[in-house]
Amino acid sequence: MLVAHSSRLERDWRTPLTELYRTAGRPTLDSLVATMADLTNMTFTWSEVSQLHLWWYGASEESRRTLTELVRSGRLEITGGMWVQPEDTGVRLHTLVQQLVEGHQWLRQHLGVTPETGLCAGSPAAGCSSVLAHLFSQAGIEQAVVTSASGAWTEYMAAHRSVDFQWQQPWSDGGDDGSLLTHVHPTDRPSDGAGCDSEEASDFCPDVDLTQALLTADGYQNLFTHVSADNVKERAEALVAAAGRVASLSAHNVALVMVDADFHPANVSAWRERHRSLAQLTNCISEHGDSLSASAELATAARYFAAVRERLTYAAPLPRLVGELHGAAPPAETRWHRVTRRLETRLRDTELLLVWALGVHQRAPPPSAADRPLAQAARKLANCRRTVALLSRRGTAAAGVPASLAKELSATSKTLARVSHLLLSVLLLDLGRFASAADAARHYVSLDNGLSAVPRLLTVTVQPGDAHHLIVYNALPFQRSELVQFVTPTPNIAVEGPDGANVPLEISPVGRDAFTVKFVAEQLSPVSMTTYRVSSVDLDSAADPALMFGQNESDISEGLTISNERFELRLVESPHGWRLTDRRTGDELELELRLVALRPGGTELLACSDQGWSQRADSVTAEATLRCGRAQLTVRLTRATGPLGQAVSLLVESEPEVGGGISGALSWTSGEEPDADPAPLLLHLRTPLRSEGGGGSGFYADSGDYQLLFASSPLVALLSQQLASPAPLLFGSSPSAVRLRATPRLLDGPLPCDHELVSLRQLTAGADGRPAARALLTLRRRRLDCRLWDARDELGCGLQPPLPRLSPLLGAEWLSAASLTGAEGPTAPPALSGLQQVRLDADQVRSFMVALDRQLPVPKPTVKETQQKAKQKTPPPRREHVYSEGDVQFEVGQSYQLQL
Repeated sequence: MLVAHSSRLERDWRTPLTELYRTAGRPTLDSLVATMADLTNMTFTWSEVSQLHLWWYGASEESRRTLTELVRSGRLEITGGMWVQPEDTGVRLHTLVQQLVEGHQWLRQHLGVTPETGLCAGSPAAGCSSVLAHLFSQAGIEQAVVTSASGAWTEYMAAHRSVDFQWQQPWSDGGDDGSLLTHVHPTDRPSDGAGCDSEEASDFCPDVDLTQALLTADGYQNLFTHVSADNVKERAEALVAAAGRVASLSAHNVALVMVDADFHPANVSAWRERHRSLAQLTNCISEHGDSLSASAELATAARYFAAVRERLTYAAPLPRLVGELHGAAPPAETRWHRVTRRLETRLRDTELLLVWALGVHQRAPPPSAADRPLAQAARKLANCRRTVALLSRRGTAAAGVPASLAKELSATSKTLARVSHLLLSVLLLDLGRFASAADAARHYVSLDNGLSAVPRLLTVTVQPGDAHHLIVYNALPFQRSELVQFVTPTPNIAVEGPDGANVPLEISPVGRDAFTVKFVAEQLSPVSMTTYRVSSVDLDSAADPALMFGQNESDISEGLTISNERFELRLVESPHGWRLTDRRTGDELELELRLVALRPGGTELLACSDQGWSQRADSVTAEATLRCGRAQLTVRLTRATGPLGQAVSLLVESEPEVGGGISGALSWTSGEEPDADPAPLLLHLRTPLRSEGGGGSGFYADSGDYQLLFASSPLVALLSQQLASPAPLLFGSSPSAVRLRATPRLLDGPLPCDHELVSLRQLTAGADGRPAARALLTLRRRRLDCRLWDARDELGCGLQPPLPRLSPLLGAEWLSAASLTGAEGPTAPPALSGLQQVRLDADQVRSFMVALDRQLPVPKPTVKETQQKAKQKTPPPRREHVYSEGDVQFEVGQSYQLQL
């Protein structure tokens, strides 16, 4: 018997993180460190790094040193090492990677360790994903405990004595390389017993389900008593019997007993009493080992796996699992899932922009012009990353996001928008030679409206004779076409592309003194900044005038047709039926589009306008619009040459739900008063297509992200990325704004269609968050179905061409394979000259360390920063005191954490 002492705070997912830290995390860690320093045989297991982070900056230097020694000695084990414990079947790959990287980076920088044991502790209904098992393996973790298996999986594994197994990925050749030694804990479920929640510090609570297994007809009264010399033998025998049943579920005779899963001692005396009870029980079992046929010790999960491996040297090999450990379908998408996706995408794009800006800045004289803005951007980005991580915390979306977190998320979205603007300004500073980053920021304004589902178009004013510049940032590693929109007070506008030729425009009146301008930014290079020149012209004398089209508000039923080079859409059954024709192949598909309101009794079809569909067609887009109650449905085709730009777009715009969502940057408002109807709206798409999977037809859910049917096809794989990552826009607010002479690129070509750039994030040099001379690049290769591929899409499905080279602007000296979280192995891997030497298997996720040619110069600290750092070296002990204005001097522009 290996008794693992733990206090699993991640189980209390209904409590907000900061409140959980105040009520349980901080008291537990304070008393834990003080107790383990004296009790040399005590062991403990911890999981969430965010709680350690909050505790670390309020602890004394002595407490920090004690905690570091406990972790490095192995007595205090960090399992998983994720920033927060996510519901891994309800979040996307980027989130899981970021949770691991953020947590492991913090542990290495502050404690000097990398976790050896993983933890999957989602809800039993959701189970555990093989994606997380693969990420654990790539992060250098060779073993994991699963406490979230469903009842069906637990019963199956118990019947086959396979609660311990090797979790293997589909592309593995059957060896141990890449497999994960996994233990499904069969008796770790939420407690409903009275004993675990007892207020008496001396009560002993065994493992949650073990206590229930020990229950008799008399209930709990004989189980939760003081462990004394009179009852220790009886209690030990009962515990051995229960642990024996657990051990019988494996092919070996080692039992992992997890205790105190619901107990958070708040003082040292409670810890000492709890440890005394455990020590008495384990000593009694060891002393009577012959009669009990058992031995026991206080240990951690890592010690359990070591004991299992010892027995595997002479026992039969463990069974292997290839596939998922889900217990149910992924949870239904909520508004918080959508908010999370938008925040994650903006975070990913901004992280990539930071690495790029640092690389360009290191080569641009003078080297100190943007040092401080870049360092500030890096720190702000780290704070945003940790705030966004809270949205994927287990149960957050299901339990409802508290108002405090909603405000943080709204502020985070604005911060990400400001940081993106700052980083783009730094790039313009170093490429266009502005005097300062602030000067570059003043010359350019962002046309991006944060994280709104539908962008609120901003007004652009161009005076006669002036020329401004519009910069489109493509953060995706492949070519794309993007529809650019803005509002102008005058229609006398011309837009010149990067090749010097005017691009076709669509200019439509909106109200009395405003016009909407649309154009297609064609074939944007991968990870690039493309400049367009916006000028004021005389339409009467212009050689190539912009095109203006009105809107037909008449009733259009049979015969309405919109088309582009690839598709033709014809309305065949007013007002909901459409026939989609692929002009290239001649294939046809029937579609039915309806807007419905979701009500407690079911769905209700929205009544649409008697005027029917209104049609618009010009050289930029062809679209049809239908107004239904408080919503508007638009079917749009873009006249672009590339396959991505030719896709069919379905847009739904609506007033916000009454009392729902977040105000500000996270929800779109039309400026009108919302209807009294609070029902959520759904777009119902019906097709004759049938899916072979369990998700039905039309749409299916993949890790909380909804994609079109045939999501394994090359075209849809790229479309899903393009839809999730709209291109930010910067507009030159003054005619003197510098225009980029060429299109700066981070890659010299696109990634293959089955490759995905998961993240490129800047690593830090220390605990202060200063950017280092290293970046971590994470790539994924998807398993695509090449039967759903047409050679005329020019996507090269099934081929494995060399990956493109990194631009010299990044300043990468070499690449080397690394663990998923950037940990260095015992031996240095061979250096790669560039991405062209990287090879990935299908479904594989790998990280690579990118070495930059030199480190960002450290800005000279100000006098106030030096004084503040000196004060932080020896933090004062906590005291019950309310600070007034005379006790602390606050500095404008700095952030302070107040504990109330």
